[in-house]
This record gives sequence, structure tokens and C-alpha cells, in this order.
Amino acid sequence: MFEGIIRMFKEKDGFVSGEEMSRRLGITRSAIWKKIKALRERGYEIEGSTAKGYRLIKTPEFSVEELKILVKGDFGKEIIFRESLDSTNTLAMELAEKGVSHGTVVIADRQLKGRGRLGRTWFSPPQGNIYMSVIVRPEIEPKDAALLTIMSAISCARAVRNSTRNESFPTGLEVNIKWPNDLMVSERKLGGILTEMKSDQD
Repeated sequence: MFEGIIRMFKEKDGFVSGEEMSRRLGITRSAIWKKIKALRERGYEIEGSTAKGYRLIKTPEFSVEELKILVKGDFGKEIIFRESLDSTNTLAMELAEKGVSHGTVVIADRQLKGRGRLGRTWFSPPQGNIYMSVIVRPEIEPKDAALLTIMSAISCARAVRNSTRNESFPTGLEVNIKWPNDLMVSERKLGGILTEMKSDQD
């Protein structure tokens, strides 16, 4: 429902009437007001006018609602965000055991007990970094699970290259993969991939 309101704001560079929101979302004007109030509490700056409706002025630095609008496939249809937690992987494993759907994403601004390969500590301060885990349920043999790490590293490297392309830098940021799970830029570590698995015994 929140994504629907944000999508309408993005479609119009101006005010969207409460009547139009009510009609398109199939809820009452009172329910629209409550949704707007909730969005404001989440950090959205929304101007309200009795005659014109509502207008989006500013979005928060991080917006789950806007991320969901960008989702085109299975990954990210369900996004769980925490300001702070022990580890996104830990929460993701707990949720996976409870049966959450394939492609669910866990994101945090800060990790208190972030970890890397072999149980190494992963320093995870707030702001400016991406701490994210994706729950996948691939139909593969457990012995092939290591391939997910390589595939994830390649996908992340491509995403960084593509997102950093511009007129003065047409090829994008050059990202290399340090076997088996580190993303490197100019010999400095940009990120890492930690794949953890639980499987059913046959």
C-alpha cells in the first residue's frame, strides 16, 4: 500500500488528490490520511493541502518502499529492514527456517556481530555501507552451493560497473574478484560475499 502511494507521487510532479489516491488504491480518504501520517513518521517529507491533496517534497536517505518499486524479479519482493542487528545473515537464517519466501532480502544500517568467512569479524559501522542478505532456495545439490558465492560476486561486480558508468567514465568502476568472495577496487576491498547454507537430510 505504501509503495502505491509513493508510485503515484513519482508519476506526478506535483500534488496528488486524496480522492485520486482513494480511488486507485481502493481505500477510504481516512485510510489515505493514516498512510500519509505513517510515511511522514518514516522520514518522508509530504506537503498537505486541503484543496490540492498531497505532494512529496523529500524522501528519506533509505527507503524500503522505493526499493520495492524497483523490484522486477523474485529478489526483493519482501524486504526486511533493521536499523541495527547482530548480523543480516543470522536473521536471514532464522527467517528461512520459518519459511519466508525465496528472494526475501534482509538489510541493516549497522551490524553488531558482522562476520566473514571462517568466522572472521566483519566491522560493520552505520551509514555509508550496504549490509544485506538474500534468502534463496535453489534447486541444487549441497555440493554445488559454493557456486552461489562465485555467481553472487560476479553479479555484484557487474552491478557496480554498470551503476558507475557515466560520460567521463564509460566503462564504470573496475571491480575485480579476489578468490573466492572479495570484491576489490584498486587493490582495496569494496565488499565481500558470505554464503551460508542449511539443507534437509535425505
